Amino acid sequence: MAFVKEVCTGDEFFKYRHLDENSLANAILHWKVDLKDFPTIICGHSHDPRDHSRFLNSKAMLQPDTKDPNIFTRYMNTGSAGRFENLIWCIEVIGSTAHVYSWSNSGTASKIAMRKVRWDSDLKGKLIGKEVEIK
Repeated sequence: MAFVKEVCTGDEFFKYRHLDENSLANAILHWKVDLKDFPTIICGHSHDPRDHSRFLNSKAMLQPDTKDPNIFTRYMNTGSAGRFENLIWCIEVIGSTAHVYSWSNSGTASKIAMRKVRWDSDLKGKLIGKEVEIK
């Protein structure tokens, strides 16, 4: 309904991605090339969740944990709340492990159920979702 009530009436419009991941990845590679412990960068509110995203590596330097120089292994993005999809994105960090998750409501007006999905990278730049049990 948000699309009909806001976009079609001219009240609001879509937000476009404004984060240049190619520049960010190449800058981090250049800046952090000599560090023994390569950091993981976590960003948010780009409207596009990411984990191990693809980019154009201008330096052809490998990051940790990959043999593909165009995979940004140490970058995660939470995306944002998606009002059209009834969706909230987050990154859950437990110990030294982090994963992208989404939360949404499903069901009918009389019986609404929360839904949690874990999104893992296919190591080709896409996220693959799998519903998980909410504890």
